[in-house]
Amino acid sequence: MHALFIVDGQPIVRQGYVHIFGANSGFALVGATGSAREARRAVPEADPDLTLLGLNLAEGSGLELIKDLHARDPDHRMLVIAGHDEHLYAERAVRAGALGYLEKRAPVESIREAARTVATGRVYLSPTLNKELILRSARDGQAGTGAPVDVLSDRELEVYELMGRGQTRREMAQTLSLSPKTIDTHRGNIKEKLSIETNEELRREATIWVETHLSS
Repeated sequence: MHALFIVDGQPIVRQGYVHIFGANSGFALVGATGSAREARRAVPEADPDLTLLGLNLAEGSGLELIKDLHARDPDHRMLVIAGHDEHLYAERAVRAGALGYLEKRAPVESIREAARTVATGRVYLSPTLNKELILRSARDGQAGTGAPVDVLSDRELEVYELMGRGQTRREMAQTLSLSPKTIDTHRGNIKEKLSIETNEELRREATIWVETHLSS
């Protein structure tokens, strides 16, 4: 029986996981929260065999939470199940310290399989993503082969996404538990990296990117 901790910003999703990992699943729930800040305290205290995380959390960032938990315990086993396209966030999640990534639209049995795999210390990525990472590795060193957003840091990508979802400067600061001034710094870095002149153009490009890649 594997001890499981659930971290997801949507209460209905957390409740869904409680059902998925109920009786006869091989997992026992030891805690759940929708807050990144609360997870930083509660997950180490619960010491689960597996932490299942989403990326959109209250009071902070899912990617930053993964980094923090991994820094505290490099052996901590984490599986990300998120609504984001795996080609955009899976590699970042694994680099941050997760052992697996799955999209929320995956079948229930795939979610259970991924959880069982990661809980035993093995990596879980979809066959499609495994192929993509192999191809990307083969392209290393070739100019112009990546998507424009690949040049952004994890935090910059989060800010870019939130801009595309229509959040204001203050709302972004609240969502990511940052100061508005720090948001301004990230926006400036994004504009420089993407060769964008104004905040208005940046928001327009971010909106198009979200609608193209993340609307589902």
